[in-house]
Amino acid sequence: MTFQELLNSVKDNSVTILNCKRFNFDKGQAELFFDALKNNTSIIFLDLSKNNFGPKGAEFFAAALKENKTLKKLDLSKNNFGPKGAEFFAPALKENKTLKKLDLSKNKFGPEGAEFLADALKENESLEKLDLSKNKFGPKGAKFLADALKENKTLEKLELSSGNNFGPEGAEFLDDALKKNKTLEKLDLSWNNLGWEGAKFLADALKENKTLKEMNLAFNYLGHKGGEFLADALKENKTLKKLYLPCNNFGNKGLEFLADALKENKGLKEIVLKSNNFGNKGLGFLAESIKYNKGLISLDVFSSDLLLSTSSLEDKEMNKTWSEALKNNFTITNFGSSMFVKEPIYTSVYSYLTRNKEISSSTLSLELFKAHMSQEIQWVRPSLDPKYVMYDLYENY
Repeated sequence: MTFQELLNSVKDNSVTILNCKRFNFDKGQAELFFDALKNNTSIIFLDLSKNNFGPKGAEFFAAALKENKTLKKLDLSKNNFGPKGAEFFAPALKENKTLKKLDLSKNKFGPEGAEFLADALKENESLEKLDLSKNKFGPKGAKFLADALKENKTLEKLELSSGNNFGPEGAEFLDDALKKNKTLEKLDLSWNNLGWEGAKFLADALKENKTLKEMNLAFNYLGHKGGEFLADALKENKTLKKLYLPCNNFGNKGLEFLADALKENKGLKEIVLKSNNFGNKGLGFLAESIKYNKGLISLDVFSSDLLLSTSSLEDKEMNKTWSEALKNNFTITNFGSSMFVKEPIYTSVYSYLTRNKEISSSTLSLELFKAHMSQEIQWVRPSLDPKYVMYDLYENY
């Protein structure tokens, strides 16, 4: 598409979705394009990522955003806006009333840019999803954003991962913000060098927060002490549904704390714990926990390299341990590895996972399944009327 064709599509209101990724606008083209966008009434989703607009492009676009009344989804990632670009954007975000999803990741805003954006978020009344990953905010930037979260009333999803380097100090600022925020449901803080001290602050927040449903803390060097703090929080938190914790070096000791928490937690549906430097001892703690946990659907703990590294004797013992744990657990359907399908030694584990998938996809009443059955049951696929299958199962108890 030539630039003139692109410009005409904006002026004619002939498209609702426009992909201008890597279009490489020159300065004059950018000014003409953004000027046309002011009066456009058709475009709902606009992708302008990877165009290297710089601060001047941000200025042009900010002027358009103040007047545009239809844009709902906007991707401006990797445009090298810098702090000055954030300064131009802030007033536009305060005025715009239609934008729902905004990607500003990889724009080198730094802590100075975070201050401008945070100021805008305190007043913005439309944004629901915001990606600010890889912007080198640092702890100072975390403070500005945390202050904004205390006042913002619309954000539901916030991505702050990779390259923002909040550290423990940044986590402390977010602690207070998450206690006060009432709308945020998904938060990504992966790759932020939080450490166990950061885990302590976030765990403190999770004990009081009542809105977060999903949190990503992957690659944060939390260690076993961080695992202990998060475990304490999980015993109290009732609203978190998904928790991503891979690559945090919990070790067997950290897994023991988390497994103990899973015995009590009734809210989590999915937790990812793979690649955390644990062995069969840690797996044993988790296997014991699912005998008591009645809510988890996905326990992503087995990476293929972990299973492939075990001996045949360990395989048999692992199959026995997890089969016994799954015998009376009717919710777990996923362990995060296809090895249970491929390796004959895990047939028993796979059969229980299959049974649970059948339960979750059928209309069977789980009231028939007792928490601790002493008998082995033969699972029957509910291909006919579920009430007859329920009767057959009941007769086998």
